[in-house]
Amino acid sequence: MTKRLIQASITGFEGEPRTVYSLYDLDTGLLVVNKEVAFREDRFGGCVIVSNAELPAREALFTVDHFPEAIEAFFELSRGKQIHIEDKASRSNPTHCIQDDGLSTNGGRTYRINPNTLNCQVAVMATCWYVKRSRTLNKVVNMADRLLEIQRGGILSV
Repeated sequence: MTKRLIQASITGFEGEPRTVYSLYDLDTGLLVVNKEVAFREDRFGGCVIVSNAELPAREALFTVDHFPEAIEAFFELSRGKQIHIEDKASRSNPTHCIQDDGLSTNGGRTYRINPNTLNCQVAVMATCWYVKRSRTLNKVVNMADRLLEIQRGGILSV
């Protein structure tokens, strides 16, 4: 069972800067949002740091340009029942701060966030964005491993 600890530290939105801790299970695809705390710049334990701030230990930079993908990632996880927000982080649930903004030019839905969106809610969206990106990266790495195995004479079963 492969698990990844994620620390999303966000500032610049409504309220005090906040950090949200989550646990992502790569095998099951379940994201558990555990806890919301005061903004933390330093790494806690073995967490991967996602932030919109200039932190020296940050692995992923979340910007406003990532909101469309982050919102879609949150909805994907929600629809698939692959996100669980613990009571200690319930204020971080971004469900009510995401607003439908109509249709895009290609016919898909567009969304925007409410101007009163809290830093902790953005932290959850940033976490979902990171999870979606890491899923894609894991798929690419797994495919490359399979191709290398075939190249070395392994058997491909369909």
